[in-house]
Amino acid sequence: MLAGCALWLGPWTARRGVPALVAAGAAGVLTLLFLPGVMGVIHDASNTGQVLWRTLWVAPAPVLIGLLATVRLPSGIVALRPGTAPAVAAAIAPAAVLGIALVAGGTPVWARSNGSTVADRPSWKLLPAAPGRRAR
Repeated sequence: MLAGCALWLGPWTARRGVPALVAAGAAGVLTLLFLPGVMGVIHDASNTGQVLWRTLWVAPAPVLIGLLATVRLPSGIVALRPGTAPAVAAAIAPAAVLGIALVAGGTPVWARSNGSTVADRPSWKLLPAAPGRRAR
């Protein structure tokens, strides 16, 4: 959710000119890729199913999230003196809310619901009938 907000707000949070255009271009390309059926059409046309997920690397997510985190609020919205308890609480609140949301609603990468298994020792991650695998 945070990456989506950063992606689609990026053109407005970036500096005017080329940085805003780069952010808008990334947002436009990824919006097209997220439309239903687009990735399927690309897969059918190019037969790149195994590496198609890499197209999402177009998004410079860390940069866009950084832009979103450093946006200055208009002076009329926040009139807190730096260093006071309310100012510190206002600075910590967004990170605390995001952290609580991730813990409450997130699913760990290693969860069974993701189809993951945790091995007790290093092992190969190949299916038994994977192409190119020899029977022993």
